[in-house]
Amino acid sequence: MSDKRSMASEIVDKVLESNAILFVDQYNNPYIAFDGNGNSVSEINHTICRQYITNLSYDTLDHIPSTTIENQVIKVLEAKARRSGNRHDLDISIVRYRNTILYDMGNGAIRITDKKWGAIKNPPIVFRKPANQKQQLKPKRGGDLRTLLGFLNITNESEQLLFLCYVVTAFIPDIQHPILILYGMQGAGKTTPMQILKSLTDHSEADSGFNQPKDEQDLALHAYHNYLLFYDNMSTIGERQSDAFAKAVTGSAFTTRKLYTNNEMFTYKFRRAIIFNGLNQMVAKSDLLDRSLAMQLERITPDKRKEPGVFWAEFEAAKPEILGAIFDTLVKAIAVYPKIESQQWSRMADFDHWGCAIAEALDYGQDKFMQARSQNMQLQHDNAIEANAVGQAIVEFMQDKTYWADTASQLYGLLEPIFDRLHLEKPKTAPRLSREITPLIPNLQAQGINVKRGYRGKERIFTFTKTTVGTDGTDSKNG
Repeated sequence: MSDKRSMASEIVDKVLESNAILFVDQYNNPYIAFDGNGNSVSEINHTICRQYITNLSYDTLDHIPSTTIENQVIKVLEAKARRSGNRHDLDISIVRYRNTILYDMGNGAIRITDKKWGAIKNPPIVFRKPANQKQQLKPKRGGDLRTLLGFLNITNESEQLLFLCYVVTAFIPDIQHPILILYGMQGAGKTTPMQILKSLTDHSEADSGFNQPKDEQDLALHAYHNYLLFYDNMSTIGERQSDAFAKAVTGSAFTTRKLYTNNEMFTYKFRRAIIFNGLNQMVAKSDLLDRSLAMQLERITPDKRKEPGVFWAEFEAAKPEILGAIFDTLVKAIAVYPKIESQQWSRMADFDHWGCAIAEALDYGQDKFMQARSQNMQLQHDNAIEANAVGQAIVEFMQDKTYWADTASQLYGLLEPIFDRLHLEKPKTAPRLSREITPLIPNLQAQGINVKRGYRGKERIFTFTKTTVGTDGTDSKNG
């Protein structure tokens, strides 16, 4: 080791002689699995890996490398990782692996199948480890998932069922999860369910919510480092933010600057569980509302409020059995899932299908889940109309009609006095009105107004047909 280059070569040789595996992830980022399994994994150009290099050099070569030598080692290891031919797709906390679900315990993992769940000491290389990850408490068998309800301010039975199903689906990583929206006055305990779910899924040191993301780059950064994203005190969500959140739900691609760099463009794909809270229902765009699950919480009365220290001590004591109950339920739901008969699922068909299976596993039954889901969806449609000036105006316009058909220009003229009378902001032009009606069609249908586009000669027209909406979700024409 007469010069810096030979020392760097010596350290690289020691890394290659160890049990470490060099590889790239699905984004071609170079990684190292220090023990040859999924327990300890790091990006090569990361503080954790640099500490490993320092320790390895000191233990085996009795030398502490300089920053220059360390950088040389990092560059060589990155090159070898990219040329190794080894690829392991990585994700945070919960992953699908060879028809099983793996849950990261911090050290070891839980494997869940349709027959059983249990701990494994040396998981495969599937987890990308967040820097602030904590080791999870060991789950216990035989618990009752309903114990979780005692830590929540959700009193409506239908919403309790939906919340329990949401919790279990949060442990299914490859599906679309609806955005859970918790809203209500101050003191309603809106943040607590978010912190509880974070503790059950990500179990990291970060137990506070994110600030509302400014752009897709912000959201991509949150999603890259967290399985469950929760946003405290949300207010108005703009159109671009709404579209970005929808991407994070559906797993659509984020094309943005590569994380940690300033200029390299890259494409990321995430499917994340996301929770919002705020004083009011903050989602207005119908596209995102269709992908949401909203619950209004009432203020907690003084006789039911606990000191934070007492509350969280009680939850931590109950958490092992709650985790075990989640895994017990998931095992049963995975077995039941193929037997659930196809229905008229919503746009969140993954959640509906799995919700039915989970409700069966919890002995509620899928019919009760679908009824609760239908009620919540109707609330969402109502919220979409209430939050949209065009929607409100059309509902008012069709109050005394069963049928209307004409051009957007004619409709614009007829709606103008309604916009003025209800003090609503109207679209600037008839073409703009036409564009704003399209995303509202499913929400209007839930209000009993079917909307179709068509032609009358060369004129493009809208046709509105008034219906009544049955309790089973079907439509029947009024006359």
